[in-house]
Amino acid sequence: MFSVGAERTASAIVSIVFFSLKQGITIEIFIFSGNRRGTSPCRRGTCFRSNHPLRDCQIEFVQGLTFVNPGSKDCCESYWGSRRGLQTHFGLNVIALRSPVDEKISLERQITIRYGSTLMTCDRKVLFLLAHQDDEIFVATRISFELSRGRSPYLVYLTNGASTAQNVAVRDHESRMFLRHLGIAPKQVVFLGSEFQIPDGHLVNRFEECFELLLEKVEGHMFQEIYAPAWEGGHQDHDAAFLIGLALARRLGLEICFWQFYCYNGFNTRGRFFRVIHPLPKRVERRERRFTLCEGFTVLRSIVFFKSQKKTWLGLLPQTVIYLLFLRTEVFHRGTGEQVAAPAHKGRLLYERWKRMSYGDFETKARKFQRDFIMPTMPRADAESNGS
Repeated sequence: MFSVGAERTASAIVSIVFFSLKQGITIEIFIFSGNRRGTSPCRRGTCFRSNHPLRDCQIEFVQGLTFVNPGSKDCCESYWGSRRGLQTHFGLNVIALRSPVDEKISLERQITIRYGSTLMTCDRKVLFLLAHQDDEIFVATRISFELSRGRSPYLVYLTNGASTAQNVAVRDHESRMFLRHLGIAPKQVVFLGSEFQIPDGHLVNRFEECFELLLEKVEGHMFQEIYAPAWEGGHQDHDAAFLIGLALARRLGLEICFWQFYCYNGFNTRGRFFRVIHPLPKRVERRERRFTLCEGFTVLRSIVFFKSQKKTWLGLLPQTVIYLLFLRTEVFHRGTGEQVAAPAHKGRLLYERWKRMSYGDFETKARKFQRDFIMPTMPRADAESNGS
């Protein structure tokens, strides 16, 4: 048994008990609610059988408060139309509660979980994996949105984003300034690539090492969702970050809450031309959100912090302006293992056209990582060569 407690200056205690018939584990959650006023669709003694992910988990409501089924929006079924929740590292689920007076007020803002002798804290974190220092621009409106609804974005940069030690320090500082402008505290940012000297363009050469280091960095954290650069063939580091994010989502049991955001790609273009923040046509679940002109302008104004990347943003800026000020629609696709079985789109990928790396080389370097951490049923290269 382990318990979850959230202390509140309160008068009523809500006790919710999960009975896992399959694993024989009892979880008790104690929440001190702010008051006992208002009504709720849940009545004392109401039971609901969860259909995801613990199909044999029975939930009993002892006190009338709104129950939110575990998982993120659009990830799973919910009770009485409420669709937000959170999930643990252990494959079990934690109830998310809303105030009976105002369902926008969450009662589990800060939760401490005791699992055996381990204490873990959950404050509704969302993990953003980024390949380079400035990739956060492509998902900045989402970061701001998560902050606005009470979540805590946690950002990890997987490469140092530069070729020299001096540039590394500059690029890290520029990202800190940009994120501080959005409201992100320094403790919410990890420069993994800078700390362990993973060069820009070489993430594909250090898959396993980066993944193991990332596991150490996220240990003790609990995330509701994971965002990573899309499998789009724009930059080899972006595709590598997608594979690492997918492997992490599988390790943490968050596959259904793993989303990919678009940076730039060469879909339906020729030569050195490209598209910025342009979603690819994928047959997977799609999430959209229309953001305001103020949100878009705030991000656009903050791009000036990246002074060392003037040449890069000279090419990216025109389409970015159109996206932030006119299109103003976030598009995310769910990341799945089936997508990485083939190139992101037909034709030559952008990083091939820019002569950075061929898809064949990328696939060769990524095969072992995919087989070990993403798709265990993939055939080994030596077996394929023997069979041919």
